[in-house]
Amino acid sequence: MDKEFRNLADIVSKKKILLEEMLEYTRSQSQAITEDSLEQLQKLIDKKQKRIETINRLDDEFENIFNQVKKGMGAESLEEIKAGNINGVLTLKNLVADVMKLVKEIGVVEEENRNKAKRLLNAFGSKIKNIKNGKKTNNAYRQGYFAAPSYFIDKKK
Repeated sequence: MDKEFRNLADIVSKKKILLEEMLEYTRSQSQAITEDSLEQLQKLIDKKQKRIETINRLDDEFENIFNQVKKGMGAESLEEIKAGNINGVLTLKNLVADVMKLVKEIGVVEEENRNKAKRLLNAFGSKIKNIKNGKKTNNAYRQGYFAAPSYFIDKKK
């Protein structure tokens, strides 16, 4: 069991590093949104997506190993496993707590970014609406007067 817990701790450590990188990318996204840098924002989103895919693979690996450990120990969750019984359990629990903090922090920054992006989108929307109204007005004034033929004017020769 010690080996399995070391493997689990190694997986969670890798996940923690990836989440720290994602937190930095998320903070950088906030700056990119503020600066209206859509190209930079897209690059950051792509980098985050790669990290998410790697984290998903790590989560699958963790789940497979942890399900075996749970069966072997007759436990349903990590909290049920006593830290003193096996080496690495306390380390794993601490790493999982750190990961949970990071996930929560990323969620907070993501929510702030979502609100900033929504405000920016609303501002762009109102600017576009003003431009469209300006174009309509401009087009209305630019149209020439129609020279309608005079049917009722008496023409003498």
